[in-house]
Amino acid sequence: IQHFRIFLMKSKNILMIENTFHGVGGHDIVITNLCVELQKLGYNTAIGAFNFIENPPSSIHPIKLNKSSFTKNSIDGFDFDIIHSHESFMNYYCLFNKKPLVYHFHGPNGILQALNFRLSMFLCQNRISKMITVSKSSTDYLKGKTGKIPIEIIYNGVETDLFHPKLPRPHLKGNPQLLFVGNLLSSKNVTTLVSSMSNILKLYPDAHLQIIGNGSEYQNLKDKIKNLKLEKNIELVGQLNREDIKFRFSSCDIFISASVAEQHSITAFEAMACGKPVLLSNIPPFREVISDSGTGLTFSPFDIFDITNKVKELFENYEKFKINTRKWAETYSWSSSAKQVAKIYDELI
Repeated sequence: IQHFRIFLMKSKNILMIENTFHGVGGHDIVITNLCVELQKLGYNTAIGAFNFIENPPSSIHPIKLNKSSFTKNSIDGFDFDIIHSHESFMNYYCLFNKKPLVYHFHGPNGILQALNFRLSMFLCQNRISKMITVSKSSTDYLKGKTGKIPIEIIYNGVETDLFHPKLPRPHLKGNPQLLFVGNLLSSKNVTTLVSSMSNILKLYPDAHLQIIGNGSEYQNLKDKIKNLKLEKNIELVGQLNREDIKFRFSSCDIFISASVAEQHSITAFEAMACGKPVLLSNIPPFREVISDSGTGLTFSPFDIFDITNKVKELFENYEKFKINTRKWAETYSWSSSAKQVAKIYDELI
């Protein structure tokens, strides 16, 4: 233990923080992969959270936080040099700690989070050393909201070793097979995808939609699928671990998301890594991805007829959209993201 403490004192120690670590959500995927890649660059990384639903990988030290944790510069024997916050809510706890604070902006999910973000910017503006955004669109969203905080764009990565085109397709049930992966929140607008299936089935009677994830909308979606009598055509799978999810990506033909609140879609990139074209709602961050990559199409998020037409257009021109998917995903590695984050740390320490 003594040798471990001395080692930590000599190294650059990074404390990633969020309210609850689930192990499978978008924030958790970002935090975990950055921690792993930063370790390869010589940093010591720990994840601090008030609750752990799942434990992080064994190489990453989990730290159970409490409200008084940030009154000191060492928590659970971890002497941190940088605090890297992934939620605006967590910034409040860092107000009275003098260590450099990096705020990773993933975007608000709903009105309450948007209001909390505004309050956080008002109270913590002079405390935040640097902000990281995950797309050009998210930087545009921040204009006029962050004062003089310096901002840098660092795109999220994708685990190209885990997600790749050579995986088997054990969950293929339809033609075309559609897939959504994400938190089942109202902002993800999955209910519109469910509604659109009745229309899609008129064109493709064997079409099938798999919905992976959990959240407040789960029961509403289950009831809607039953009311529309689409149990044979829509599978509400629930939450899966990363190993199981990769086979859902490999089994689909098209990844689809009608989300109305997103700054960067990790799941869309994971689908591309598996060689799958994507259909995304035409919100700015998704338009950015499709415009740059040419790996799919966008649609009006509440228009089931537009969704149906875009499924048809993509499926009829499948190879055209598929050809660049893997190549595009490979340009966004977590290693590259971590190197850019490390440069920020070095400037602040």
